[in-house]
Amino acid sequence: MGMCLIAASSEILSTLEPYWYYFQVAIGLGFVIFVHELGHFAVAKFCGVKCEKFYVGFDVPMPKIGPFQIPSSLLKFQWGETEYGIGIIPLGGYVKMLGQDDNPMNAEQEAERIRAQTDATADGEPSDEGEATTSSETTEAAPVELDPRSYPAKSVPQRMAIISAGVIMNLIFGIIFAMVAYLAGVRYTPCEIGSTSPGDPAWQAGLTAGDTIIQLKKSGEPREHLRFEHDLKSRVLHAGLHDVPKPIDLLIRAPGGETRWVQLTPTAKLRELTQLTTIGVSPRRKTIISKVNQASSAEKATPELKVNDRIIAVDGQALPVDPQSGETYVNDLYRLLATKLGEDVVFTCERTNDAPDAAGEPSTEQFQTTVRPMPLRLTGLQMEIGPIVSIRQGSPAETAGFQAGDVIRSVNGKSIADPMLLPYQFADLIDQEVTFEVSRPAQATPTSDSGETSPTDDTSTNVTIKVTPTGDFQLSEVMGLGAFVGIENVGIAYSVKLRVAEVEANTPAAQAGLQSGDTLTQLQILTETDAERERAEKLFGKDYGKPQQLSDSIYNWPLVFAGFQGTPGDVKWQITYQRGEEQKTVVLTTESSDTYFALNRGLSFQSVSRIHTASSISEAAYLGCRESVERGTEILSVLQKLFTGKLSIRNLGGPLRIFEGASREASAGVPRLLMFLTFLSVNLAILNFLPIPALDGGHMVFLLYEGVTRKPPNEKVQGMLTLVGVGLLLCLMIFVFANDILTMFFN
Repeated sequence: MGMCLIAASSEILSTLEPYWYYFQVAIGLGFVIFVHELGHFAVAKFCGVKCEKFYVGFDVPMPKIGPFQIPSSLLKFQWGETEYGIGIIPLGGYVKMLGQDDNPMNAEQEAERIRAQTDATADGEPSDEGEATTSSETTEAAPVELDPRSYPAKSVPQRMAIISAGVIMNLIFGIIFAMVAYLAGVRYTPCEIGSTSPGDPAWQAGLTAGDTIIQLKKSGEPREHLRFEHDLKSRVLHAGLHDVPKPIDLLIRAPGGETRWVQLTPTAKLRELTQLTTIGVSPRRKTIISKVNQASSAEKATPELKVNDRIIAVDGQALPVDPQSGETYVNDLYRLLATKLGEDVVFTCERTNDAPDAAGEPSTEQFQTTVRPMPLRLTGLQMEIGPIVSIRQGSPAETAGFQAGDVIRSVNGKSIADPMLLPYQFADLIDQEVTFEVSRPAQATPTSDSGETSPTDDTSTNVTIKVTPTGDFQLSEVMGLGAFVGIENVGIAYSVKLRVAEVEANTPAAQAGLQSGDTLTQLQILTETDAERERAEKLFGKDYGKPQQLSDSIYNWPLVFAGFQGTPGDVKWQITYQRGEEQKTVVLTTESSDTYFALNRGLSFQSVSRIHTASSISEAAYLGCRESVERGTEILSVLQKLFTGKLSIRNLGGPLRIFEGASREASAGVPRLLMFLTFLSVNLAILNFLPIPALDGGHMVFLLYEGVTRKPPNEKVQGMLTLVGVGLLLCLMIFVFANDILTMFFN
């Protein structure tokens, strides 16, 4: 009975957990808005301005639905002269000061509220009581004074202080958020390299698993806690926002401690789709399972493998343990699995139990499980091999004289059948001389990001190259869009075209009628039943059914080939292809190979994470300031690219994506949420200080004008500009909302 209650309680807590994260996010976002408005409020009160309202959220009038009136606020109360509340629209906040209203429609009414007529005549003497003024007497209109507690009655420096106080508070609390996070310990993904994508800049430069990036530019000092997401990715992003990506300098520390500088120029091969650039690295992963893929051999392991199990040995051979972190790494696991592709293997695993031990500590148990080989899923299509796109520095290929643009024709006298399977042939060729026959263009321009060369003429020569593969046999993982195929132990990466070279007999492709010379143009997953649709969504996501246009540059054959792996044989793939002038469509399935097997056996693994904890308040303050400055610099750079058109406005995230990102960070712990709030606080400060009427920056521009000219701006002009500013902000808000919905639910 007790165990049942514990299990039920655990299930309830697991169900409620996401809502706890949402609550944390709501409190965090509300607090960021609160401190901004608190800045305005506190300085306004200090300057003697009457504050009539202090709201987080907007209390706009809401419609009536039948007999039910939607309230304009969730909570409100009067304290002194100020009404405090939480508005029904959670998109910001405001402080309503006497004589100040961001709504230009209320400007005239608000101005009238704070005017007071005096009883003074032109010469300052009071008139006699009851004495009538005749038309012949020279009089002047009574002077107008402003309510001394109104916002317009204050001096320009005072109003500047009030307007800028919200931004200053956000900057201060951005630093405080980061300080608290670092004092508690911030979990992050370090810049430790797990793998490199064949043909991409990091791969070409010879970066390998276990290398650590400790400095991102030559100015400054090495840092032990560089973050993969926030530091490295941001550096690559900003280097790629130029028309021609700029090179970046990286200080690399090898596992043995040696350091070297490398200069990498991010590749723009994905720019037409994502507007982003990459250097082709993925973070290091530990052998703790993050997912057991469906329809994989790992899913059928006996006893079963579960998420968070840690693999510590293969067939009794223990994986190397990092002496500092105590972790085992995926690249060491794959090095062993690469020699046992077609064999059953026994994993020794470590599992953390739900129930703690007698001392209250997490208890673990070890067990062994057998995992069968995982055959590759093939169609019988043998595509044309493309040119070599990159030669790895320091590799046997570089020594042997391979060149970018070479097209491999044969290996040890055997012509290339399926270029996707060529790397597997090198399992038994380590430390043996291998003869390549390549076709080399007579003259070629540098290789493009798509892997194509541009020969200056149609002539080419056949070249014989002899090379000796060295080291352990390795297979590279396909790393997504625009991937190339690499022969790791030789050091070459090549592209694969969408044109069919050959079709194997008695295969799904042959049965579907595909022929040599056909060019594939489109791919789509077909489903007929609810069960198939449910399975396809689990395998490929909610957008599985969209037809995808294929290309040699982004959605290429290596990416399609990777999509075939780990899927059941009855999954139907609709292929559209071009044959001469005719376009045709066929339905294709895959079949299990008897010869070739997948490396990962259907397992996905967790990225390595570290915790950076400040040793003192002074170090936390330094880290908090550094974090705020870095985030601010990134935001300003992105704004510059948006205004110059180098970055699409579709990259903007609105409230939904902000909430989604904050929820994701909250699930990683309170320190990570605080770091996100630092970014949000700095972001709010910068955006609010843009010189747009209706924002704090717009008010500051009007005040600067008044300070220089010694007279306030024309009320009609100011009102018109404010109206335009409000309209632009509303249009932007509608756009980012729509963009959020399209990105999150339909892409």
